[in-house]
Amino acid sequence: MGELKDVAENQTQVGLVDRVKDLGNQVYLAGLGLVTKVEEEGQKQLDKLQAAGQAARGEKAAADKKAVLVAFGLVETLKTEVESLKAESQKLFGDLVASGEKRKAV
Repeated sequence: MGELKDVAENQTQVGLVDRVKDLGNQVYLAGLGLVTKVEEEGQKQLDKLQAAGQAARGEKAAADKKAVLVAFGLVETLKTEVESLKAESQKLFGDLVASGEKRKAV
């Protein structure tokens, strides 16, 4: 009877080991998928910044100027973002002042 119990425990352990291996493989594949997605998104952002740099400088991308164009694109993108945030914050501040004035009047 002891041998049968040992066989059953061994089968359970083998099943558990196989399951852990499968889960580990799935985690590994998910990691590879994540790297692929990050690379794709990074390339999209790089292309977007390069295009913004080309527009800002009015130049085509030569192999030796890509980094310069990306830098100019980043600056132009940041300028746009800052202006957008500035406008949003001014609107929010104005809304808060108006709400404060209403509350004070009550």
